[in-house]
Amino acid sequence: MLDTRMNIRKRSTKEQVYEIIKNRILTQEYEIGSKINIYTLSKELNVSNTPVREALSKLETNGLVSALPNTGFQVFHPSDSEVMALEETMSILLTGSYILCYNLHMIPELTERLEKCLAKQRVVLESGTQMEIALAAFAFDKTFFETLKNNELNQLYQIVLDKMLLLIYHDHMNGPGDIEEEFQEHIEILNAVKADNVKVVVELITYHFNRRIYMRRLENKKH
Repeated sequence: MLDTRMNIRKRSTKEQVYEIIKNRILTQEYEIGSKINIYTLSKELNVSNTPVREALSKLETNGLVSALPNTGFQVFHPSDSEVMALEETMSILLTGSYILCYNLHMIPELTERLEKCLAKQRVVLESGTQMEIALAAFAFDKTFFETLKNNELNQLYQIVLDKMLLLIYHDHMNGPGDIEEEFQEHIEILNAVKADNVKVVVELITYHFNRRIYMRRLENKKH
């Protein structure tokens, strides 16, 4: 767990408070839907209310918390439609990045990076924590963006990633999930990338994310 009594020196108070709150959200110390009390948090961190409020406002902009009228802030608790939109966004970002890599003749570099990520993911699957497994899975996806070295795209991805990571980690903590299936899908994507089969890569990436959408829709119908 992140030390909440860290000395505030190199970075601004707001930035460090932001990282503390974000870490607690992504590690489920602050669970999905839970409220965050500004006064209690500022007292714990020994800072004024202002940097805490500013940090929460930045987290709201990035979609990890939402402001509640007259009651403060709440950890991101999306509706089913918001979850679907988020997963569709990730699918579009990934397929677009792959096509750009293909057009820029960066497939050899992309392939090498994906192989390294897949090897690390295989190790983590055997002995890693739930958070480490989720991070390793997204490291594979992130490789498509990192290969391009496009800062704007990376920043956009990071915003979507934080919310996706929160959802996936929450799912893994509350059920067996589909960890092994996700890993197998990564293997199929890598093989299609190596084969230069653009159509199949796009189809596999699309299914990789839309599968969760379909599963959620089926689950909703059951209830």
